[in-house]
Amino acid sequence: MSGFIAAGACTEDTVIGNADFFTQIDPGLFRELMRLDSAVTNPRIRQALIDAMGKVNTDLATWKNLQIENGYALLADVPADKIDGKSIHENDYQRAVYCFAKAEITERYQDYDSSGSGVSKAEEMQATIDDYRRQAILAIRRILGQPQSTIELI
Repeated sequence: MSGFIAAGACTEDTVIGNADFFTQIDPGLFRELMRLDSAVTNPRIRQALIDAMGKVNTDLATWKNLQIENGYALLADVPADKIDGKSIHENDYQRAVYCFAKAEITERYQDYDSSGSGVSKAEEMQATIDDYRRQAILAIRRILGQPQSTIELI
């Protein structure tokens, strides 16, 4: 008998409930779409998603209250185009949450070492983290109906 115990596939967490207006988030779908392997534990994924949901919900709080005042009880009820049977607002909400969570997980799992390659890898990872945050912010801006970029004259 061997002392080796294989790490099996990570069992998927249950769906994370959300504030009444916003959609639930599925950690298993997040793991699959954002390409996370079993090195990232389910509790870590769940916490990152909950943190991201809180951030996105806060960023959209004023907009959400306006939609509720206009008679829309759910994000899915707010008039928007549908793609694959799902409101683009729901897709953008999910994207914002997933990207913020992936940025946090990537940031926490960075591998630093003192060699030149370690510094280079850390710089690449920071660019990736920044890109995930940028994508999350752009998704929130789409929900809010704001432009994707701000240009100012100096």
